[in-house]
Amino acid sequence: MCSSDLVPVALTASPLMSEGLHPTAHLVRTDTGAPLQGLTIRFEPSVGQACTAVTDAQGLASCTELMPSLGGYQATFSQAPDYQPAEAHGSLY
Repeated sequence: MCSSDLVPVALTASPLMSEGLHPTAHLVRTDTGAPLQGLTIRFEPSVGQACTAVTDAQGLASCTELMPSLGGYQATFSQAPDYQPAEAHGSLY
């Protein structure tokens, strides 16, 4: 599939304190606003080990194993053939 044929998506990363200390990301199609279920999000802190989580029916994914760091975290979506990749930064409040 040509990159121009890929469906555009939006990925948002919640500030850590608004979701407790677990990084949470929300993945939706930008053309319809529909949440995307069953897709993998990679969470990577500014320091420490990364983890992955799969989006639920609301397009939410959360990583309970990730330790918070002062630099926040990066959420990345890049592993589905029909959708454009996306990334977002979640800060530490």
